[in-house]
Amino acid sequence: MTRAQALTLSITFLSGAALAHTSQRQVDAQRRDVNVNHELLFIPDAESVRIASLDHSVHVADILWVRSVLAFGERWNTTGDRAWVEWLSRTVLGICQIDPRWRTPYFYGGVMLRVLGDYDGSTAVMKLGSENLPNDPFFPFSVGMNLYLNGGDREESARWVAEAARRPGAPEWYAVAAVAFRQEQKERPQAIRFLQDELKLTDDPDLRVELERRLASLTHDEYAERLNELAEALAAERGRPTRGVEELLRAGKLTAEPPDPLGGGWIVDIDGKIKSSVRAAQEQEQALRYERDMLARAAPIGTPSP
Repeated sequence: MTRAQALTLSITFLSGAALAHTSQRQVDAQRRDVNVNHELLFIPDAESVRIASLDHSVHVADILWVRSVLAFGERWNTTGDRAWVEWLSRTVLGICQIDPRWRTPYFYGGVMLRVLGDYDGSTAVMKLGSENLPNDPFFPFSVGMNLYLNGGDREESARWVAEAARRPGAPEWYAVAAVAFRQEQKERPQAIRFLQDELKLTDDPDLRVELERRLASLTHDEYAERLNELAEALAAERGRPTRGVEELLRAGKLTAEPPDPLGGGWIVDIDGKIKSSVRAAQEQEQALRYERDMLARAAPIGTPSP
């Protein structure tokens, strides 16, 4: 059998499996009650694909990866149904298992899932990448960053960052990050550096938008923390609250006003903290939504919501 014939047989197998799966879905409509395209939700078993494709599993993984990215982009942009995020997570894991040495689905799949808010799915993909690509420091570092960014176990996060720093070819700043995480201090600058590096490695416009949004948020938090430290120090000297960034400048505590990464301006919010006007508005809106939700939950049955 030629390589072309083997690849044709593999694709035929996948098509047949998809057809059988779709038929079963039509017979048993109760298996999923969300409005998604059942045919596209078919995810082949990795081991079955490897066996059927003979020595062409690499080509089949290519086909599935392209199919998956295109299908997800079309359906997610059209429906916004979170079922597609679950589908993408399971599909990326399947592709990684079909061709475990292919770096692309680990990297782009893992980043896409994190950007979409699926930290568990992203972490699972990055952990598999760390296992199957043992000389690549990016994946254990990504696991550590995922745990940190999602508010997970700091000790576990530090362990993964330290593992990344030990791998061959790891950037020198990984070792600095490992020390910072072990000491539970200055983790945010390491996360900022991590996102900056990710931006350098991807040209996908949608991924770049979300990475830049997350980077702006973390950079704002870093600036705001520093501004508030200076404001507290000045307040202790003068015996009264600091009135804002302008007063820090006049007092010589700052040489220049840092730009607001969120695109607003620095204000003193009602909680007395210096922050972006954009962040203050976001927090006010979140508080209003929470209050309305609590009032709706507390209202007697039949009472209209505020």
